[in-house]
Parts: sequence; structure tokens; C-alpha cells
Amino acid sequence: MNGSLRDQLLKAGLVDQKQARQAELDARQQNKQAHKARKSGLERAPTAADLAAETARQERECHAQRSRELNQAREQERARQAARAEVKQILQTAAVPHGKGEVRYHFVRGSKVKKLYVDSGQQTALTGGLLAIVEWEGAYRLVPTEIARRIRELVPEAFVFLAEARNTEPDPDDPYAAFPIPDDLVW
Repeated sequence: MNGSLRDQLLKAGLVDQKQARQAELDARQQNKQAHKARKSGLERAPTAADLAAETARQERECHAQRSRELNQAREQERARQAARAEVKQILQTAAVPHGKGEVRYHFVRGSKVKKLYVDSGQQTALTGGLLAIVEWEGAYRLVPTEIARRIRELVPEAFVFLAEARNTEPDPDDPYAAFPIPDDLVW
């Protein structure tokens, strides 16, 4: 390993004499240009103070970026808490008490069928799309449809069951059109 890299490459046969001279000439020209630039003041070697200032600037930028991210996360959390508080207040004022109804109303929650006891008027309103079911803090509550849509806007992860209003026009091709479903049918 005595000898320069140039000599080692020549011995190994990876470069020839002409390529080695050209590489040496290019290196000298680059050194000469760098020396002239340093002499004229265009390019100077960074001092310890310059390096420290650059490091401090990078740390300030990193700290500022982290602060912005933390502030944004705090703002999102505040907005989420405000929306949840508004939903809680809406439910306290607009929820329809369903208490101990005698009619079971079945609805789908995910892949399960749930039931809620309501009275017959509430059942009619639910099937007609006038009332909706909202789950909040582990309990199901009945609210008007407009309120349920507002809750869905405020807290998208909240469960809201909205029954579509039925089409009252019979289908002309329906073979069972002459046999209407009774309103008091409970399944």
C-alpha cells in the first residue's frame, strides 16, 4: 500500500497512463481555481463561528417547525373538544325522550342489528325519516333529522342512524302492489 492511488490503479490495469495524466491535470486546475477564488474573497473556508451560527440557525428552524406542529395539534384538539361540547349541549336540549316505550325499533349498527324501545309515534317518525338515532357516550338518543345531520358534521365519528323516507308511490311493476303492508306490522 505504499504509493499513491494513481500508481495502484496503473498497476492493477484499471487506468492507462493517458487517463492518469488527464485526472492529475483536472485536479490541478480545480485546486488553482479554488485558490484564486479564496484569494479574491469569493469563497472562503468556513470558520468555527460560521459553523456555530449555521448550526444555531438550523436548530432554531427545527425548534420553530416543531412548535408549529405542536400548536397545530393543540388547535385541532381544542376544535375537537369544542365540537364535542357543542354536540353534548345540542343533545341535552334537542333529544326526544324515549324512556320505556312498548315498541321495539330495530336498526343496523355496523354489522349488528340493535333495538331501541320507543312508542308508536316515535316509531312512525323514525321510519318516516323525521327522527334519527344518535349514539353519544354509550347511550342511544332520538333527535330530529336536522339535528342529527348537524351532529354528523360536527363529529363525523359519532354514530348517526338516519332512516330514508319511504317512497309512497307504488312501483307499477310490483306484483304485490295490491297487498299493502300494514302500519302496525312489527318484525
